[in-house]
Amino acid sequence: MNILVIGGAGYIGSHMVKQLSTSGTGVITLDNLSRGYRDAVQYGEFIEGDLGDPAVLDHVFSHHPCLLYTSDAADDQWRVW
Repeated sequence: MNILVIGGAGYIGSHMVKQLSTSGTGVITLDNLSRGYRDAVQYGEFIEGDLGDPAVLDHVFSHHPCLLYTSDAADDQWRVW
């Protein structure tokens, strides 16, 4: 199974990506890099994109049904589903 980690280029997210990956779970990171760093993502697939972009969401959720949300954006309207 693959897990999509939103905000995986930040501090907490990058550690989650590492832990999941080293435990044998497939990991895909989605991050807009507004607060994260591309170099922090050392494992799995990386998708640079924003939750506010419908095309990114269509692509991501059509390929990756499981989600782990780690973004720390205070103004993020997607924080609570």
